[in-house]
Amino acid sequence: MIAYKMTPCYRAGEQTPWGGDRLKALYGKQIPDPRTGESLEASTLSGRESTGPGGMTLTQIAGGELPLMLKLLDARETLSVQVHPDDAYASREGKLGKAEAWLILDAEPGAQLVYGLLPGADLAGLPPEALEARLRWVPVKAGDVLNIPPGMVHAIGPGIVLY
Repeated sequence: MIAYKMTPCYRAGEQTPWGGDRLKALYGKQIPDPRTGESLEASTLSGRESTGPGGMTLTQIAGGELPLMLKLLDARETLSVQVHPDDAYASREGKLGKAEAWLILDAEPGAQLVYGLLPGADLAGLPPEALEARLRWVPVKAGDVLNIPPGMVHAIGPGIVLY
């Protein structure tokens, strides 16, 4: 087995207006902008690949595409509410579904995130403006781990740094 030191790809500035500077403050990252939302540590996402020795992308090092992304995320503001498809649904467009797992690395006092819907909430036929009242906000702290399976409504709240 060979180990490579990867150089992350950053998403910052206008790409992540919700981002902050805590990746620099907490981990000494050389962030490109005070609104850096993501450090893609190991990414094979086209156009946002992390690189290794000689500037080789992770895809080149691996010898092909991998459904992999490991990133650090700094949320200074609330991110958009999302739901990712499962493999069956995504395959209609020739893609893979998306599951996530989050490790909370740092959280300001009172930090919360959206983790599903309130019990009994149904979104069928619901106007978009009524969604917010049905979101399940949960408090988080450093060390918490959350599984985000395909189909789960989720959003990261302000004051959270996660992996």
